[in-house]
This record gives sequence, structure tokens and C-alpha cells, in this order.
Amino acid sequence: QSTGSSGINAEYGVVTRDVRVARQLHLFRGCFPVYYSEPKDPNMSWMEDVDNRIKFAVKAAGNICALEAGSKIVTVTGWKTGAGSTNTVRTLTVDDKGEIITKYYQK
Repeated sequence: QSTGSSGINAEYGVVTRDVRVARQLHLFRGCFPVYYSEPKDPNMSWMEDVDNRIKFAVKAAGNICALEAGSKIVTVTGWKTGAGSTNTVRTLTVDDKGEIITKYYQK
């Protein structure tokens, strides 16, 4: 856990489909790489795919007891694949069943 000047403890979960990126993320302090092995479904919308990856990461974090009821999660995603498309920040709260409660903010 890293503690900022505000005293807030934070860990950084990073979801990736690239095994190499997941291995490299282990070199960064506070990063918790989550390898998502599900292939891209061409019939699935981009946001549905993003939501599936977030749910997968929340489940993975719950499995190692990194989350508990009331934990706050901030996600930063883009509206499409590729650099320069990051425009969405979402705050999520984990309930007592390990599910996420979503609040949406978009720039």
C-alpha cells in the first residue's frame, strides 16, 4: 500500500490482456497487475468489455482480501482502444457481497 500526503492508503489494480505488460507491472511499487485472459468479443460493445474487465479485477482483489464492504475504487478508462482516448473516470463502491455499486462521471 502506498500512503499519500492525505494519509489515504491506495493500491493500483491494472487490468491487461497482455501477459508481458502484466509481468512488467510487478516492477512498479503499489501495482497489482490482473491478467485478463478472455479474448476480445467482436460482438460486445467497448463499454461492456470494460465493465467485464473491471468486475474481473474486483473479484480478483476480493479473492486476495484486498477489498472489503465499503471499499472505494476509481477507474480510469477510455471510450475506445488506443492512446489519447482516456476520458472516463468512475468511482465504484464495493458492497457486502463483493459486487460494485457504480457512480458515473464523464468528462
